[in-house]
Amino acid sequence: MNRIFIIFLISGVILFGASCSHDKKNLTSPQAVLPGVRVSETNNYERLLDEARTESDPKAGMRKAVEALEAARDIYPANHLRIGIAYMVIGDSAKKAGKTNLAIENWRHALKVISRIKGKNHPDAAVLLNNMAGAESSLGNYSQAENLYNRAIKIREKLTGKEKAQLAVSIGDMAGCLTTQGKNDEEIPLYRRALEIVEETAGPESREANSIRDNLSHILISRGDKKSAVSLLNKIVESRKKSGTLGEPGGLNILEYLANLKLEQDRLEDRKSVG
Repeated sequence: MNRIFIIFLISGVILFGASCSHDKKNLTSPQAVLPGVRVSETNNYERLLDEARTESDPKAGMRKAVEALEAARDIYPANHLRIGIAYMVIGDSAKKAGKTNLAIENWRHALKVISRIKGKNHPDAAVLLNNMAGAESSLGNYSQAENLYNRAIKIREKLTGKEKAQLAVSIGDMAGCLTTQGKNDEEIPLYRRALEIVEETAGPESREANSIRDNLSHILISRGDKKSAVSLLNKIVESRKKSGTLGEPGGLNILEYLANLKLEQDRLEDRKSVG
């Protein structure tokens, strides 16, 4: 049965594709308005930025973000946080518009500003690093992607509480990047680690945990470890029973897949007994 790998959702953060991700966490706490800067000028910047973020047309959103950047440059120094936020939003819009290289370039500018203001190990820096890694991976630049993912993971390993879920995001994305490259020996431990973190932060029966189990089970099957895969799939079934979602399409797909695996195993045993 053909399956499409879809990396999991954690705390509203998208992990897209088997090798590409994009954190949507907004950079926070802009620096105070500088003396001599009119409130109307700041309001214009904020208006343009909000329009860029909510624009349904990525190219139009990118144009609005560029206008916001130009407005910010007129009133703030180059190292002001609002400059960095504008670069980030341009990068977000560019990625949506399919302009991946342009997205990376703008996220890199944003990273420089954020790192200078908040420090190289600030969680907001990890957001940008993870975005850049996913973009590089989507372009097939796996070495650059792995390096960026590792930098994001190093920062996020220091997070605690619910914020620790962001660590699972980076680890899961790194695993997806390795999956794309066929580095099977390296990806499975990462998926297991991501699962442990999600079970801790979102709960062992959460939708996020089940998504990872689903992905990991198919990787294990491809490696010939059907026993471990079935164990993970059975955990999904039990979880969905408790939440009353087993009858939904996703739950029914799991049941069908388990049935097919059992049928395949029975046929294999029958052939062995005949032989």
